Amino acid sequence: MTKWVGGLGEVTAMTQAPSGGEIGKRFHMIAIDRDENTRTEMEMTVTELVANQRLGVEIRSVGDPSGGFVESEEYRLSGSGGETHLTMEVQTTYHGRVTEALEPFITSAARKKMQRDLERLKKLVETESAQPVSERITNEGLLELARSGMLFAVINAV
Repeated sequence: MTKWVGGLGEVTAMTQAPSGGEIGKRFHMIAIDRDENTRTEMEMTVTELVANQRLGVEIRSVGDPSGGFVESEEYRLSGSGGETHLTMEVQTTYHGRVTEALEPFITSAARKKMQRDLERLKKLVETESAQPVSERITNEGLLELARSGMLFAVINAV
């Protein structure tokens, strides 16, 4: 993951799913912005998992509740003509006056970072195999997607 998710410093499993499956698993994540010398701690919960198709997660910032965020993310994979398509939807709610006021800047920076991460991931996938990613997706690969926190694709091969 650290090969393609810029700034992701650490991902640690916190709890297993209550049902013993994947939905409900929780992870602690630390993202580091070296340019601004900041560290963001987050907790992520898997909210949906359909093997080889869809992943949903909720990410909450940890720390100061007056300046945090809650993010719902959904990732969908589809394949056609030997290509794999990743569709993602992200909805973020910011808490606190400062983060609400800075939301346009935060969102713009997050989009740029996401694009860079996706470009790195695409290069990694293309160099690892000519086989379409959708044919190599596993549940563990979808969980790797979830553990990434900011990005959002799967590179685990069968």
